[in-house]
Amino acid sequence: MYSGPNHALRYSILVKRPVMFIIALFFALSALVYGKAVWQSEFVRWDDGMLVYENPAIREISPATIKHIFSTYDPELYIPVTFFSYQIDYQIGGIHPFQYHLTNFLFHTFNALLVAWFVMLIFVRGQKARSLFLGIFCGLLFLLHPLHTEGVMWVSGRKDLLSTFFLLLTLIYWVRWRENPVRRWYLMAIGFFALALMSKVMAITLPVILLLIDWQQGRLRETPLRVRQIFTEKIPFFALSIIFGLIGIGGKTKTVASSSTLEKILMAGKSSVFYLRKILWPDNFSLLYPYHKDVVLTSPDFYIPIIVWVVILIIIVLLWRRTRDVAFGVALYAVTVAPTFLNFTKGGDLDVYFASDRYAYFPSIGVFIAVVALISLIAKQRIPKQIAIGIGACVIIALGVRSYVQSQVWRTTYTLLTNVLVHYPESHVAHNNIANAWRLEGRLDDAIGEFEKALAIRPHAKIYANLGAVYRKQGKIPEALEVYRKGIELNPHSREIYMGRSLVWIAQKNYVAAEQDLLRALQEDPTYLEAHINLGATYAYQGNMQKAIEQYRIAINLNPFYPDVRFNLGVALQSTGDIEGAMAQYERAVHLAPRSIAARINYGILLYKTGDADGAREQFEEILTIDPENATARSALEQLGQ
Repeated sequence: MYSGPNHALRYSILVKRPVMFIIALFFALSALVYGKAVWQSEFVRWDDGMLVYENPAIREISPATIKHIFSTYDPELYIPVTFFSYQIDYQIGGIHPFQYHLTNFLFHTFNALLVAWFVMLIFVRGQKARSLFLGIFCGLLFLLHPLHTEGVMWVSGRKDLLSTFFLLLTLIYWVRWRENPVRRWYLMAIGFFALALMSKVMAITLPVILLLIDWQQGRLRETPLRVRQIFTEKIPFFALSIIFGLIGIGGKTKTVASSSTLEKILMAGKSSVFYLRKILWPDNFSLLYPYHKDVVLTSPDFYIPIIVWVVILIIIVLLWRRTRDVAFGVALYAVTVAPTFLNFTKGGDLDVYFASDRYAYFPSIGVFIAVVALISLIAKQRIPKQIAIGIGACVIIALGVRSYVQSQVWRTTYTLLTNVLVHYPESHVAHNNIANAWRLEGRLDDAIGEFEKALAIRPHAKIYANLGAVYRKQGKIPEALEVYRKGIELNPHSREIYMGRSLVWIAQKNYVAAEQDLLRALQEDPTYLEAHINLGATYAYQGNMQKAIEQYRIAINLNPFYPDVRFNLGVALQSTGDIEGAMAQYERAVHLAPRSIAARINYGILLYKTGDADGAREQFEEILTIDPENATARSALEQLGQ
């Protein structure tokens, strides 16, 4: 009588066991490859500061910060969901790199599992065992391929991980809905797609991917009425793609306009074949892939990729009658890598880059599908199953070892950029960024050496500005001014040069000259936050508090989450007698930077003067928890009777 339920329970456990084993296997392999690097790696000075550890907007989750991340770019990309994930990381671990690397690690591992699930779904044609094997193998290729190390180990690469995560969920629920039209799954697919777009706009190709799946599964050969319905059901996805495509272009107008249509086409061929080679033969990975030659069709760098694509198309045609899976994989790769072609000039006036490893993060899935489908076709006829599995295992192990080695490259800024110089010794950008890392760590002589190497390769105003900052920090004012002079001579429109020289004038109390340089910097870029802040300080030094307040308010409008600006505005307001306004700014500064002793001291003093002795006492007590030897706080507490 009770054997039925017990039998059902045993069957359920047996079904779940393989799934749990697969999940455990993926996490174990991922931990073996990335665990050490995740535990030991630092933030790198390559966007991590701008997006994470120097970004006050991620340090709280509030209506103000949510509004900010949903209404700004990064500065080029619209990535509010990515910023929100950083906010969650901060709530869990503060500014500790392990928390952020751990989150990347988890998302990458889940992505690999989702790849396996997606491939299983699209390969199920009455051959469940085959689809299971192909899915797991594709998932393991995705999990352990060294091309993906950049996405895993670079905290700023989170956007690619999140976008892929939500895009795969979209595809999975779409396929499930097509097989069994449960309305909830259709709505979930739309919701996941919106999240993918808000993680990174590169997900806009989804509607085309859905059409490719329809073609791969034979749905486009149905009646005209049915085909019309196939397009109609994708209208919400096309609408979202158009909307977010327009949003994405808004942040990349300079990049898009920086090259001709022919240059984009030629570079697209080069970069797409470059990624293919990296996927099929993974070696020589670098953070940067600079290109310094002319972009012309007569160069083998550009006509050879065209020949490669012609050969690929010929192979697809020859296999057409036997399988559509190879063509599907190649098309999936081509469609999803296409949006990255606009980024080849992302280096701006510093350099031209034709590729970035992370750009192939999702597109690599198409290559894995094509390769696995092709090998499966060959193995089915000529290679025993045991030999095929053995070869596959060797490939997985080799990729894992290579990824482990590559993950160690990302441990510090120095190891990362030194690796760039191994492959591209003439990368002045790598020398410049190594020098900036040394400068911020106080290794000023080492920084000067690296800046000089960068300038010897390619003189650039930004590098002169950085070198001038080192000389200024060393107190070598004549040397700093000479460097700034060279920078202005090279590029009279560089905002960084005028900004750097203004700091020299401020240090020498030459506020008139500082004001002129800061105004010139703002003429070049009216949204230059640091220039507004320093111009406000310059006016304050000259006693012109109204102008100082005006500049500080402009800076707050540009970014309301910088505590130092709030503190400076509070000081300026207090000097004009606006005690209430000053207290509001000090309170906000303390909220944004709880360890700001100067803000707490000023806030505590004003609290006491306005009759809030308990509030003042709380501020001074908090200061002593931060700095137990702080004399000002001790004296204030003594006067308060404690």
